[in-house]
Amino acid sequence: MTKLLSVISLLLATITSAQASTSNINFIAKNSSIETNICITAAEYGFAKAKLEANKLGVKSLNVNTLTCNGESVKSFAKSFQISPVQPAKQVVLVPGNDSKDTQLCVQAVSNGVRSIGKAAQQLSCNGKPVSRFVKSTKNS
Repeated sequence: MTKLLSVISLLLATITSAQASTSNINFIAKNSSIETNICITAAEYGFAKAKLEANKLGVKSLNVNTLTCNGESVKSFAKSFQISPVQPAKQVVLVPGNDSKDTQLCVQAVSNGVRSIGKAAQQLSCNGKPVSRFVKSTKNS
């Protein structure tokens, strides 16, 4: 009965950096030891970068794995400063194919739920699907 021209999903949120950066957290070293430098690198850039820094400074990977920073393993220390990525939010935009009453009901069902269109939901078909299945497929897109 009703043809909707298209359903478009837009990503609204951006994914933030997975690691803390020096612009929002300042780390202060108590001393200039190799271990302290590795710990600061781990906090600022993550465990993988800390291992690379350790290799540059001549520390074997076995020693890096046993290194502690403020009482934690270097790996746990690095994780404690990670910023969780923001999951992108989706917004569904419906573009009606025409101005018919059925098309308007399909858009209303997606926006406000199938119950909002009352008895019309029993007979209504949107893009060749029963209205409840159409609404569900739109929400999952």
